[in-house]
Amino acid sequence: MRQFAEMHDIEIAVIDNDTHLPGFKDALRWNDMYYSLKH
Repeated sequence: MRQFAEMHDIEIAVIDNDTHLPGFKDALRWNDMYYSLKH
């Protein structure tokens, strides 16, 4: 799934057993900044 997202230049948000809400929110914020600067 991650490789597919990279190949198509799209964001992926993975939620699994190791996901913690504060870290997940931070990752979404960083991804938002990255993709807004990239495009």
